[in-house]
Amino acid sequence: GVYAVLGNVLNARDQFAAFMWAPALANVVQITGLAAFLVQWGKHDSALGWTMPMIWTLAGTATLGIIAQAFVLIPPLVKGGFRWRPRRGLRGQGMGAASRMLGWTLTALVIAQVGGIVVSNALTSLNGPGRGGVERPGYAAYNNALMIFFLPHGLLTVSILTALFPRMTRVWNERDVRGLRALVVQGLTVPAVGIFPATALIVALAHPIVQAIFPGLRASEVDGVARSLQLMSLGLLAFGISTLQQ
Repeated sequence: GVYAVLGNVLNARDQFAAFMWAPALANVVQITGLAAFLVQWGKHDSALGWTMPMIWTLAGTATLGIIAQAFVLIPPLVKGGFRWRPRRGLRGQGMGAASRMLGWTLTALVIAQVGGIVVSNALTSLNGPGRGGVERPGYAAYNNALMIFFLPHGLLTVSILTALFPRMTRVWNERDVRGLRALVVQGLTVPAVGIFPATALIVALAHPIVQAIFPGLRASEVDGVARSLQLMSLGLLAFGISTLQQ
């Protein structure tokens, strides 16, 4: 929550770098924790033998990564001249407008969660061999494919939209509907310049991409993830449009 609030303050002040790179710092901290876990305790096929030090190491470094991701945004805010002053009371804070929008946001969230539960249950039911004893891709294949799917979305679409949002806010505050419309069109079209080639590359090279990112998978598992990824990638542009709308 702190990361989201401070990051949007930075965006509003056209300071984009720290907000974009803070998750990378979280990744470094969390990967360091994973490496320390492996060095000290190795791999475990079951969670039954886990001890409290093991849990604290894994959960503690994961939490520490999120804390670092949030508080690393404070120095660029201070350097940029931002100063925080507390205000008393709720009047003039925009709570009325926010509460009206909150209803739509919560509705979208509920729909997304219901969809996620349906997908999870459907894919979990696929565990085990299919016709002819061939292993069917299930929830693990879906998650692996989704992780790769988010790479072009995060690098291309989110980066472009992050830069557009403060400009959209400014023109709306000036009640410049024509300017806002032009920026919305820009947000719909500019990401497509990178997303269309990315989609084509993923569809054509899904198998080697999956093999490179997940070298430990068996051939049948690679095929399941690759086919899932090919289908998902067709929705990359639509997913970006949904992000802009939200």
